[in-house]
Amino acid sequence: MPNINDPDFDEPRGQAGFRCQRARIGRQAGAERLGLSLWELPAGEAAYPYHFHLAEEELLLVLEGRPSLRTAEGWRDLDEGEVVAFPRGEGGAHQLANRTDSAVRFLAFSSSGEPDIVVRPDSGTIGAFERRPDGGGLYIHFRTDDAVDYFEGEQPPG
Repeated sequence: MPNINDPDFDEPRGQAGFRCQRARIGRQAGAERLGLSLWELPAGEAAYPYHFHLAEEELLLVLEGRPSLRTAEGWRDLDEGEVVAFPRGEGGAHQLANRTDSAVRFLAFSSSGEPDIVVRPDSGTIGAFERRPDGGGLYIHFRTDDAVDYFEGEQPPG
């Protein structure tokens, strides 16, 4: 069984500015419709781009350190033990960064197991994810500027 004190970081991220480790604890424990991830965020890195979900709700619990949270209202620092909710839709837009000299650890709880659309306003991109319990399935990203009409390329049956 997974243990947050001895995590199996099964999703390392190596993109410059977004280097961190993620242990998908919920998946490791066998959950299909609940997500729980332990994140370890080194100094000077962000966990993910500024984004919001159309189908997934999230709840964050700070375990160690003082991460900085970006929302539509701007940036603010979080305290250890603080809990923050991110509802579905634009009102739940968020980004977490570590602007300190020490590592940050936090838990992220989420609804899971259903397809989701993730909007990243800064880059003008969208991701569409199937969200299977095993992690497989549809996983694509595209620019919103590349949107086409619903009937683009379609022909009526002949």
